[in-house]
Amino acid sequence: MIYVKRDERQRIAAVSREPLAGFVLLDDQDCEDIFSLTAAVEDDQLTRMDKALIRVIEDLVMLLVEQNQIRFTDLPEPVQDKILMRQQVRKSLKSQLEILPETEDEQLIL
Repeated sequence: MIYVKRDERQRIAAVSREPLAGFVLLDDQDCEDIFSLTAAVEDDQLTRMDKALIRVIEDLVMLLVEQNQIRFTDLPEPVQDKILMRQQVRKSLKSQLEILPETEDEQLIL
């Protein structure tokens, strides 16, 4: 048997195999809610993994370009556009997040 606990909006907040305080026995409507909840969790995990993988692929492509293994212009134009756009965003974020100086002339402590 499976038990569920609902939040103030009557959405499933927790699932248990034990009849804990505040939990009620799973009904047919709960099954649909659990399937939705499971799909959302799986999608979120895949999305986080995809974001990390995208960064790896972008860095790999740029490494291959730098080592003259491929030419950037050999990539399809939409791919070039996406990589260039990501690089611009990464550069703008890097300058916003940089807290330590890059050169000796910019040192905070002399």
